Amino acid sequence: EVFQRCLGEAEAQLGTVGVGGKALKEGVADCKPDALRKATRAFEKVRTALDTASTRQAEFEAAEEELARLDRAMSEASGAAARCRVGGSDGEDAVAGTADAQAAIARKGAELALKTREKERQRAEKALGLAQQKAETSREAAANAIQALNEAGIAFAESFQKTQAKPVRAEQVKAAQQGAKASFRQLPTTWKAVKNARDNW
Repeated sequence: EVFQRCLGEAEAQLGTVGVGGKALKEGVADCKPDALRKATRAFEKVRTALDTASTRQAEFEAAEEELARLDRAMSEASGAAARCRVGGSDGEDAVAGTADAQAAIARKGAELALKTREKERQRAEKALGLAQQKAETSREAAANAIQALNEAGIAFAESFQKTQAKPVRAEQVKAAQQGAKASFRQLPTTWKAVKNARDNW
């Protein structure tokens, strides 16, 4: 939530000027259109990277849940197979022969179910590893996009100049510039805090 608030502040800074780089409403500074365009593009890349990272994290969590489910199923299948191995009949009549045949069928079915669960678990482990790798890669891509936005945002703020639309003092432009830089500089730091919190959770 803190990161989303910081991202919102950065977006608000981009919203202080119009498409041509001219100050809007209460804005005190115009900016270079090229700097605005680069910062806006970098912001859009951050949004895309964050959406991808969120999707990959959800896929990773789903893979973890699937592996846990398969662990439980494998435990149950293992228990059933063990119970079938212990069972058996020591009678000598025809009923005992039928019971032995049924026990053998049950034992074979339990062993087959256990092998199936083992294969499913191996596939789930592989899927979990792949999902984890994709989640880490997408988080790294998000971190890179955030760093690029930080740099583009600072360049955007440094391009501020007094607006021609109304009388403005140099101190006002300087304050707007410092506020914009602060908004963009906090992004990598807050993202790192979010990443560390997720890693420690």
